[in-house]
Formats: sequence, structure tokens, C-alpha cells
Amino acid sequence: MSYIPLLLSLLAVLAILFFAYSSDMHGEGFLLKPSPCISRYELVVLVACLVVAVIGIYGSFLTFNSFYIYSDIGSDTLQQYFPFYYDLIRDIREGTFSLWVSNYGLGASRFLVQSWFLDPFNLITVIAGVLFSEDILPYCLIYCQVAKILACGLVFNCLAKYYSQIPLARIAGGLIYSFNGFLMLWGSHYWFGNACLLSVLLLLVVEKVLEKPSGLRVASLTAVTAIIICTSVYTGFMVLLFGLIYALIRCAFLSEGIAHFFIKLAPLAISVVCGCLISGPIFFTVAQLLLFDSSRISSGPSLLEKITTALSSFASLKMVLVSLIRLMGNSYISLGTEPFPIAETNYYECVQVGCSIAFVILFVQFIYFLINEKWSNKQKLLIVLSIALCVLFLVNDFLPELANIFAANSRRASFCIALMGSIMITYTLGKIFDGAGVSNKGLMIGLAASLAILYSAYRIATQSVYLYILVGALGVIGVASFLYFGSNRSKHAFIVAVWIIVCSSLADGYVTSNIRSTLHASDLPSNSQNSSIADVKDALEYVRNYDSDYYRIEKFSPNYTWMSDSMIYGYDGVSAYNTSLQGGVIEFYQSFFPEALSNEGVSAYQSLSEDNYNPSVASYLGVKYIISEGEVDLPGLKPVASFGSVTLYQNESFDGFVHLVSSIVDKDDVVALSLDQRRDLLSEVAVVDESKIYSSFIADMGDNSACSGMINSVTKNNEGTYSIEITSSSNMFAVVPIANSPGWNLTVDGVDSEIANANYGFIGFEVIKGSHRYTLSYEPAGVKSGCIAFVLGCVGLIFYTINLQHVFLKGASDCKKCLRECE
Repeated sequence: MSYIPLLLSLLAVLAILFFAYSSDMHGEGFLLKPSPCISRYELVVLVACLVVAVIGIYGSFLTFNSFYIYSDIGSDTLQQYFPFYYDLIRDIREGTFSLWVSNYGLGASRFLVQSWFLDPFNLITVIAGVLFSEDILPYCLIYCQVAKILACGLVFNCLAKYYSQIPLARIAGGLIYSFNGFLMLWGSHYWFGNACLLSVLLLLVVEKVLEKPSGLRVASLTAVTAIIICTSVYTGFMVLLFGLIYALIRCAFLSEGIAHFFIKLAPLAISVVCGCLISGPIFFTVAQLLLFDSSRISSGPSLLEKITTALSSFASLKMVLVSLIRLMGNSYISLGTEPFPIAETNYYECVQVGCSIAFVILFVQFIYFLINEKWSNKQKLLIVLSIALCVLFLVNDFLPELANIFAANSRRASFCIALMGSIMITYTLGKIFDGAGVSNKGLMIGLAASLAILYSAYRIATQSVYLYILVGALGVIGVASFLYFGSNRSKHAFIVAVWIIVCSSLADGYVTSNIRSTLHASDLPSNSQNSSIADVKDALEYVRNYDSDYYRIEKFSPNYTWMSDSMIYGYDGVSAYNTSLQGGVIEFYQSFFPEALSNEGVSAYQSLSEDNYNPSVASYLGVKYIISEGEVDLPGLKPVASFGSVTLYQNESFDGFVHLVSSIVDKDDVVALSLDQRRDLLSEVAVVDESKIYSSFIADMGDNSACSGMINSVTKNNEGTYSIEITSSSNMFAVVPIANSPGWNLTVDGVDSEIANANYGFIGFEVIKGSHRYTLSYEPAGVKSGCIAFVLGCVGLIFYTINLQHVFLKGASDCKKCLRECE
């Protein structure tokens, strides 16, 4: 890996800063002159630095020497997002788009993966793919990341004016935040990087409303809130929780009493509530899926147990040390291509902040300014509270798990630490540049602490990053030196100090993004030289022409991805890598087919492979055909045809996609049975929760042991709509091996009927005596109630901005007048 592009971009940033400082276009030295407003020249300097930095870091991706798709520990980009978008673009191009994805495992709602589906930046990808081809997808992903970086820099620069009047400090903060460790690392998982932009955008509109709660600004906060929720309820909760804490502290900081506090808070609260209501059609739909479908939230211990456990759980000393290291950068412990040296976490899931090598030095200076700043005791206590919350996030599990909706113990909300760190750096640099100087004692303490942290990193890091640690140590010394010289001799030294600070962030971003295993052009579906890919396509074409019934297909030999080839080839299968796998589906696997799940049956991986193939389970899941590269010798598989290097097999035990049973059994009654006994039940009964099925339904089943029924046909009309024709001599029960997510509807001969949850996670329904047509259709649940919420939100916003706004403005004025009179 050549570091020349990075070095050239760093030198270009230095040249831009010195030229802007020395040029008289906007007054010599304007970068260090106080300015409450952001000038066009400041924006030009920031954008120029951002552009050359982006070129330096992502040059190989922008020129397509490699693609922004990782195949190392960041393989979610390859295993999940790439197949999902590839399939989405193909469905739109072919006119088969639906809100239900039948070829994602046992089926899934697109809203279950709302964070990918509604990522606004991937409009770049989707529109380009629809206009040209799904094969253009890898070429577009890097431009989504670049757009987020540029947007983060510009929005942060607007926010920074509330914390510093020095242009150079605002530019430095914008560059550090644009290339913070979270965006550089989680940004490679595409949608997670949105949290960085949405959080800083939320803080900006909060500050605008606090400054002046005009109708336009209140509407802007409402719009931003709705966008945050519609983009991702998952990360949206993290962002809004962070915004709530920020708003409470800022209102308390700026208010002159309790009444004034609530007057300042009221427009914020009303705006956010209206925004939540306006997002209703999306929010209500996704919330139902997260609460009642996704295994992330709908399974595991009770909420109270999760809260109690989190409050009493603290990070180990080693994890605290890792967090301190990650405040300075991602690349001082290990690279993404190698095992993480700390067993408690991994490269992605630990804290990611990366606010430059100078973080500790500037934090010590910030404490010095806090002590000497002419703030009230209340304001200083609020700052201390903010710091304490950040520290608690790093050392205790409650805040990280709360931000993650208690779905997992991870620091995925560490973007908020990156944002607060960037604000702290902006404020501190602004104070230094504005003549407050530096504390020499603070410099020495910060320098010693930084070097101690880097030495600790050296003790636990992999050998591959020793050079980065050494360069980081030199950078720390350089920052301390030039800040000292800038305060005591020449302000030109401040330019160099800022450059070193920014360089550390850019270099860390370069290592995080480039010293990785990535895809290349030869790995793409359209360019692959693997002959078996064409053979698989021939086998699939043969099956589609030969057998018009509905069934699933499994492929034992992966070509593109580990378990998601079905989304690339466009066939309905079983295997999938789904980190939002439905809780009911996981429960089915755990009860009947635990070998399909890795990590002791609690993983996002569902796999029907050659190693764990079970003919009875495969039949129950509707698998009729198997495609394998080479021959396999497994029971119940009959060779049908060969296509070059692949062989097509038929599952002889397949007896139809829909299963008819004569009786049902409560799920509590099968818990004590062995695995073999539970599997034997599959062909005889359906496992249900009898407490959730109406009594007449159970009574209708009766003793039907002698009854018979026949599935005449199963037709997939389109994605999310199935027609099933059944003839039965008496009432029976049908089980359809499709994930029973909220939103499925059933009609019998056009009349609405009830759906039951069968075998923990599948669609079940009563079969009526005689011949009938049963139609299953998917329509996202919660849309109607969400539309009502949308109307209420719009009405509430209009009512407030037109009729009530003057109440709060007048109230704020009267409150200040009263306070002055009391004085």
C-alpha cells in the first residue's frame, strides 16, 4: 500500500491553510481573527481541505482500483448490504419491486432493514443502478461516503460558530469531525455513517431554535426529526436520545431560571413531538417489526433485567484503556485485517471516536479554561455533568445499551462522543487562538498522558501498528510544541499545530479505510471469470422452465457471498446472513434445526449447507432443489441434470410448500421433548400459542385424525402475494414456511380471515372443509395509524407556528423582564 497519495494530500492541506492565512483576499490572517459569522472564504478553505483529504484517503476507491466493499472483519458490507442493494436495484429495473423480500432467508419485510432501505444517501446508488445496471452498484458506494463526509464538515462548521468565533478553530473542528473514527469505520457499513451527519444536523437546528424560535426554525427541527426517524428508527433512537440530553443541558446552561428553562425547552419539545408524529407511516411500521419481529429486541431477558444488568456492569480496566486509545484514533491497536487483540470486543464494536492525536492535550486545556472561565457555578456544573456522562458511556454499560435499545452490549452510539469531542476541540482551539494562551502545566500533563496512553497501546497492540504508534507519539510532541510556540512567539505556529492535529485524523482515516481487504473489479458478478457462475445460472434457468410450482432452492457452493447468493442470483432460498433475523424464525431453528444457526443457535446466520443438510427439515422449509458444485452423496437427493461444473439435485422428500396437519399443540407442551421428537411432530401437528388463538378456532379443529386434505397449487403471484388452493374433507390447519412478520393478511375466497403464528415463526391458518382459494398478501403493519399520526403532526406544527409561537416568544421576554426587576 502506497502512502504517497496521503502524503500529497496532507501537504496540500498545509499549503491551503498557509495560503489562506497569508493571502490578503479576505484580510491577512483572517483565519485567526474573531468572526461571529461564517464567511464564504472560510467555507472555501474548509471545502478545499475536505476535497484534497477525500482524494488522498479514498483515491484508490474513486479511481476504482478497488471497491468500497470490505471482505475482512467488515464483511457485512459484502455479505449483507451489497446483496440487498443488488437485489433491490434488479427488482426495480424488472418491475418486481415489493415491500416483502422473499429471497432473503425465509422472507423479510424491507422495513425490517429500514436503515438500508431508506438510507437517503443510497439514492445515489439506487438511481444510478436503475438508470444503468445493478452492476454499477460497487462504483457508487464510495460516492455515498464522500457525500456524507462533505456534508458533515459543512454542517459542523455551521454548528461550530456557537462555540468559537475563530475561523481556524471552526475549520479544524470540521475537518476532525468529518474524518472522525466512527465515520471512517462504521461509515464503511454505509447506513451507520448517517448517524454522524444526522446528530450534528440535529444539534445545529436545536441551537437555531434556542437562538430564535421562529416558525421556520421550528419547522426545520420538525423536519430534521422526521428525517432522522424515517432514515433509521434504530440509529434514530440513538441520535434523538443524544439530542435530548444535549437539549436539556443547553437549555439549563442558557436559561436564567426554572421558568426560563421550560420556555426555552417548549419549542424544542413541540417540534420533536410533531416530527415524530409526521414520521408515523414509517415509524409505526418499523416499530412493530422491531418490537414484535426482530430478534434484536423481541427476544432475550425482560427489559427490567436488561436495565439492572447494564447498570451493574462496568468495563474492565483493559477496555477502559482501549477506549482511551480509541479517543485518539482507530489504528493504534490493530488493523481491520487481523484479529483484535482484546478478546472482550472486536475492531468494530469497541469505542470509535478518533478525534485526533491531540484529544487528550486539548481536553486538559479545556479543563484549564473551564476552571478559569467566567461562567456561573451552575454552568460549570452542567459542563462537569456533560463530561461525566461521556465518561460513564465509556466505563459503564447502561448508556451504551440504552442507546442500543438494550439489543446488545456495544458502543455503537460512540458517534456522540466523537461529536462532543470535536466541539470540545473547536472551543479549546478557539480560546487558544483568541489570546487566552495555553497552560504550560496543562501542556505538560496532556503530553505526558498522551504518551502514556500510546505506550499502553504499544503494550497491547499488534506488531503491524507499531509504526503508527511511533508517528502518533511524534505528532503529540509536535502539537504541544507548536501550541506553545504559537502562544508565546509566532501565531504562524498555530497553523502548523492545526495541520498536525488534522493530519493525525486524516492518516488514521487512511489506515482505517485502505489497509484492508477489499473487492476488485474481477470479483463483481458481471466480471467474474468463475465458470461455475454461468453454470449456476443455466441450472436456475432450467428449473424455472421445467417446474412452474412454487418452491425454494438451495446452493451448497457459494460464489459471491457466504450465505446471500440467493439475492445475487434472484432465487428464493433458505440460507441468509441477516443481523435482524426474526425472533420467531430463530425460535423455530432453535427448536427444530439448531445446526442451521452458528454461535450456539443465537446468531444472525441461517444456513442450510452440505455439512448440516437434513432432508426432513429441508422439505419442511420448502426446498425442492439443490445446486452443488460437483457431486454430493446425501440421503434423499436425486440427480436431475448437470450443467458444466454444477449438478442439480431434487429433494425426493419434498411434498409441497404448504403443510396440512390435522391437529395443533401448544408450544409449552413441546418444550420437554427431545430434538428428534420435536422433528417428528412437524409432519403431524402445528405448534402454536393456544392462548393467542380464539377458542372457536381450536374447537373447529376437533379430532381430525382421520381427515385428509390436498394442496392443489401454490402460486407466487408476485413478491409478497401467494395464492394457495386447498381441498380438504374437514377442517384442518395449514403451515406456510414464510416468516410471519406483522403485516401479513389472509383472505379465503376473497373474504378476510385470521392468521395464526405457527411453529414459532411461520404463517398458519385454519383450512375450511371443501375447496377454497387462500390468498396471502403482505402490507406493512402500522401504515394506517401512522398516516393518522402524520396528519396530527402536520396539524400540530401548523397550529403552533401560526397561533402559539408568540406565546413562547412573549413568555421569554416577560421572564427576562421579571428577572431584571428581581435584581
